[in-house]
Amino acid sequence: MATARGIGESLVEYAKKEADFTARRGLVGDLFPYIWTASKRMSVRAIAKWLQEAHGVTLSANTIARGLRKEDEHWMELAERVVAGARPVEKRSKEPVLAILRMRDIEEFEKRCVTNLNKYRFSTPEPTITEANLFTAEYEAAVMGVEILLNDWFALPSEARERCMPYVTLALGGVEAERSKKK
Repeated sequence: MATARGIGESLVEYAKKEADFTARRGLVGDLFPYIWTASKRMSVRAIAKWLQEAHGVTLSANTIARGLRKEDEHWMELAERVVAGARPVEKRSKEPVLAILRMRDIEEFEKRCVTNLNKYRFSTPEPTITEANLFTAEYEAAVMGVEILLNDWFALPSEARERCMPYVTLALGGVEAERSKKK
């Protein structure tokens, strides 16, 4: 008779060599805004079937339903990610985080924020090395923030961005959100 250890080692070996990779940790979270939007018109079974047929992505209807039940957790995770991306853009573009995240589309974002990333005034005509290094670091952080916003925020359907806005306010914190509204 096989031992539990022998069976377990055999299972792991099979998983490494022969089984199809089906572990999709984090995929529901990554797809959540899209799943949430689709769930307004489709059943979780239809979403699971479509993901499998159109993209070869195996997510069970139960996994999708579980993800939809954890709605607050997924919206908060997205809000924290986009707020973190928007902060360095705010610093360089002088647009408040809430204003950035309330922009209608990519075109408005590029016009009001991205074009202003290079605008910077040094305190003296010949900046110090420290000031120049700070400029470079801030600029690089802002460029990374722009990438996060383009991929994780402005690529979302507008109804998903609108649904996430209360969580953005929570991620900013009440006082900072009020300060950002007044700007």
